[in-house]
Amino acid sequence: MLTEKQIEDVFEQYYEYLIEKGLAFKARQFKLENNLRIDLLFQDKNEKNVVVELKRDVVSREDVGQLIQYAGTVPNSRVILIAPHIASSIKKAFEHYGIEYLEFSITKIEEMYKNLKQKNIQLKEKLNITLSKDVIKEPLLNRTLKDGNIAFKMNFNDKNWTGICSEDIYNFNAFSKQKKYWCSNEENNCQDWVDYDLDIDNNPCYESIALKCLGFTPGWNHGQQRPYTCLEAKKGKIALFTSREPGSEEKDRFIFAVMLIDKIIPFDESKQGLEYYYGDKKKSIVLNKKNYIMFWDHYSNPNAPDIITWGSGLFRYINDSVIRSILEEIIKSNKYTAIEKNKAKNLIQMY
Repeated sequence: MLTEKQIEDVFEQYYEYLIEKGLAFKARQFKLENNLRIDLLFQDKNEKNVVVELKRDVVSREDVGQLIQYAGTVPNSRVILIAPHIASSIKKAFEHYGIEYLEFSITKIEEMYKNLKQKNIQLKEKLNITLSKDVIKEPLLNRTLKDGNIAFKMNFNDKNWTGICSEDIYNFNAFSKQKKYWCSNEENNCQDWVDYDLDIDNNPCYESIALKCLGFTPGWNHGQQRPYTCLEAKKGKIALFTSREPGSEEKDRFIFAVMLIDKIIPFDESKQGLEYYYGDKKKSIVLNKKNYIMFWDHYSNPNAPDIITWGSGLFRYINDSVIRSILEEIIKSNKYTAIEKNKAKNLIQMY
C-alpha cells in the first residue's frame, strides 16, 4: 500500500493530468502560520491559490474542518481534497462550503508510482504519458454545482438593514400581535444599541447589519440548542434577502438583495456561533425601495403552488429557474440601473 508521501510524489509529477490543466506548481508541504501544512500548493490560470490535500484513507468529518481552515487561512484560494473514496455525506458538506474534491483509483496510482521507480525517473522531470481514463473517477470539469440557492426570511428594518430600527418599528416588531413573525426577544431591547458602531461581532440582531456586512444566518434551533444549517445551499450560488413591511400580507414579500454567496462560515461549537453566509459585494445586487422585486411573482411552494405562505423557518431552498427569472427581470426592466443590469448579466451566466 502506498504511503501518503508516495501518493504526493505521483500527484506532484502528474498534476496537470490528474487535477487540472493550466496549474503551476508552487510548493509541497507548505507550512502556514497556524502550523497547518499544505500537501501541494498550486496557482491556477486565474491566479487563484489552489490548496490540495491528499488522503490515502477514509475521509473523516475532522478532515472537513481542516479543509475549511485552509479556505479561511489562504487568501484568494480554492481548496481541493483528493482521496480514494469520499462518502456522499462528506461530498455534500464539501459542496456546501465550496470545497472541491476528486476520487482516484489507488490501484492505478500505485501502478503509476511503480512505473516511476522502475524507470528511475526523477520526479521533477516532465513526461509525455497517456493516462488510463479510470485513474480519476470524475474530473473537476465534469462536475457542476447542483441547485444550491437559498432565500432568507428577514424581519423588516426601516434603516435599510444597516442599523437599529426606529423605536416605532421595534415596538411593532416586538410587541404587536404579529410578533411571532418578527422580533421575539423583548428582553434584548435593540434601542440600547443605537449609539454603537455595529459589526458582525457587535449587534443585537443580524437584520441590523445584513446589508452593512452583506451576510445573514439561517438562525438558531432553540429546541436542539444548535444552529440551523443549510447543507443544500452552496458557495458560488445565490442567496435572496426577503422581507415585508409590518402589517403587510405575505403576498407582499419583496426581495431587497440578490447576494452571490462568497463564503460560508460553519458553526463553531466551541463558540456557540451560527452558520453565517457572506456575499461578494462587488458582484451582488442590492436593490432600493423603488425597485424591489416581488418574491411570490417568481417563487411558488413546490407542493402547493396556489398557496402563498412561508410558514416557519428562516430559509427556503430556491431552484435555478427561479433565480434566472429574477435576474431576467432586472436585465429587462427599465427600473434598474446600468450597473444593476450588468451585474445581473454576469450572474445569469451561471444559470
